[in-house]
Amino acid sequence: MKKVSSIRSIAIQKPCSENWDNMTPHERGKHCQLCRKTVVDFSGMSQQKTLTYLSKKKGEQVCGRFDRTQLVRLNHSLRPAYKHKWKSLIASLALLASSQLGHAQHRNLKSTYTIESSITDLDTTSKVYIRGTIIGRYGYPVEQAQILSPTDKVSAITNADGEFILGIPIDQGTKRKIIIQSEGFKDLNINLKKVKNREIHVFPKKGYDQLNMIVGDLFIDYSYSPWARSKRFWSSILKKDKRKAANV
Repeated sequence: MKKVSSIRSIAIQKPCSENWDNMTPHERGKHCQLCRKTVVDFSGMSQQKTLTYLSKKKGEQVCGRFDRTQLVRLNHSLRPAYKHKWKSLIASLALLASSQLGHAQHRNLKSTYTIESSITDLDTTSKVYIRGTIIGRYGYPVEQAQILSPTDKVSAITNADGEFILGIPIDQGTKRKIIIQSEGFKDLNINLKKVKNREIHVFPKKGYDQLNMIVGDLFIDYSYSPWARSKRFWSSILKKDKRKAANV
């Protein structure tokens, strides 16, 4: 994975006990009335997007929601390559095996979806759009899932982050539906009228273990490597020299 920041680890030291389902939907997650702040839902984000987002929020307090196994994988990816090489390899193999076993045991799961924000950045005068993400059993993005409109004979495929966008010609006189097909899941049929020009979040209806979710304030270790510290030290020296020269 490409390194996007100096983040060394991410943790939720004091998990929140508030019910996620009782929180108010928000653009990036949900709003907690008790704490009066937004809880960012990282459970549907890729590792790259998560790190990019948190890097931009350095110095700010972030409250987030993670899948526990997702948080383990994320911290595992942040470890220096030269440390715990064999332990890392064994842990990765074990995680892969458990993931494959889990998928084998939960074939043909039913899916459901939530309707998120409206699409405002696309021209909807000639087409109807539906955009969203598809998440699998363990919080992994679902790649190569097919989203199609059988009436209009158009389709789209999710990318590595489980994201898709489908554009459909406008036709007011036809009752149309969207079908989402993915290996290991039953076909999900959605009335186009409900989701047109909206973003949706698709996830398993059963077997998606909410107890495996963890919510709370994030503790992020931004500690620097020796090289980064050295670079910062010499940069500060050069700035002091420039200030002295300017005052002479």
